Amino acid sequence: VITETFLEKYPDSPLVGELMMEIGNSLCEAKDYERGAITFDRLRARDIPDSIWVEASYYMARCYLEMGDTTAAGEIFSQLIGEWANFTLSAHGVIVFGDFFFEQGNIDRAIEAYSEVVEKAGDSSQVHLAEYRLALAYKQLGRLQEARILFNNLRNDTSAREFLRKDAFLGLIRVYFEMAEYERGFDLAKNAYDTIGVGQYRCDLGEQIGKLAVRLGDVDEAMRMLIPMPDDSVSCAGSEDISTLFDLSLALEFRERIPDAKMVWHWMIETSDNDSIVALARDKIDKYEGTP
Repeated sequence: VITETFLEKYPDSPLVGELMMEIGNSLCEAKDYERGAITFDRLRARDIPDSIWVEASYYMARCYLEMGDTTAAGEIFSQLIGEWANFTLSAHGVIVFGDFFFEQGNIDRAIEAYSEVVEKAGDSSQVHLAEYRLALAYKQLGRLQEARILFNNLRNDTSAREFLRKDAFLGLIRVYFEMAEYERGFDLAKNAYDTIGVGQYRCDLGEQIGKLAVRLGDVDEAMRMLIPMPDDSVSCAGSEDISTLFDLSLALEFRERIPDAKMVWHWMIETSDNDSIVALARDKIDKYEGTP
């Protein structure tokens, strides 16, 4: 009603686009996606600047995607990347489209979307983002060599944003883990940890080092990286990777380092909400009751 009244009184006002964008977004935020899409469609039918038309199209496609209409959303996103490839929203819309399929488990369809951005987008930041998502998708499918190449290229690309290069480096370390190239992954992660790792990034690197150390049999390094230490100069939360923690505890038990193994089992109980995992750790602790 507000839109209708405003349009009747001020049909040529430059505020029409801004008002209709705000109304459309408010409707979508209220999960009224159908009316939101209609509002954006009405805005697209007006004589508006290209940038506003692209923005309205992007949010209209997002509305369709929220409604589960992937056909309509896909047509709009494809039109944007095909005709307006230099607009950031055009490329980002196709990435969002790919993310939708990734979350649904349709990895092949996600790869198609990310690849389209890499091939067509004019915004390098969106190309880098699509390359990162593409690497994640390849990793998900077990196409590890392709994932490794993309992660490695991106982490070495100085034109990419720093946070993306860091995420790509962590992705590369995880790929080396899955490829059983434990020494190579360990050396890369340890070097970064000792030279450029700060804050949460240092903690993330530390967890990867710990997981690799378990596979390499270095239980001391694994303990240092996976279990939070009060006197550590960097306060990290510790790992919640139950599989890795349990493997570490077994390695410690085998070496008859029972106090350290107990520390790991207690950490598993503290961090896991899986009853079977908690019971398993408690059984292990009970087995050594009375042992320091």
